[in-house]
Amino acid sequence: TRSFSSAASDGCKSTAAFNFVPQYGGVDAFDELYGQVISAKLDLSRELNGLDAEIKNLSALRNHLRAYGRTKDVFKQYRALDEKQRPAFYRDHKEDIDTHRAAKKALSQVEKPVPSTKVVTAEIERLRAARAEVNTR
Repeated sequence: TRSFSSAASDGCKSTAAFNFVPQYGGVDAFDELYGQVISAKLDLSRELNGLDAEIKNLSALRNHLRAYGRTKDVFKQYRALDEKQRPAFYRDHKEDIDTHRAAKKALSQVEKPVPSTKVVTAEIERLRAARAEVNTR
């Protein structure tokens, strides 16, 4: 590691490269600059957290939409059976039926009209691009 004195002895003309505090501002200018940097960092962090939360919520919605679509036919078959046939069919298709019910319950809490999987995926991709742009700032 280099220290201030070793920089001067290594032939550097000045230690100005190490002086990032405005020359006439002193400590007050440094404190102001530090405050601005911290404020900007907090703003970026809040923005990223908001984008991450939206992506997480939309990903969960997309998973529910996919599960609902994947299990819809099995659930229709189950509902079409008479009461005597349902227990055996349920045993054979328990995972799909339970998944369908959970997805249907989750989707019932979504604001109507429920978007398609394609729309949700496009929004997730838009948010990921926005997040990548924020990360480059």
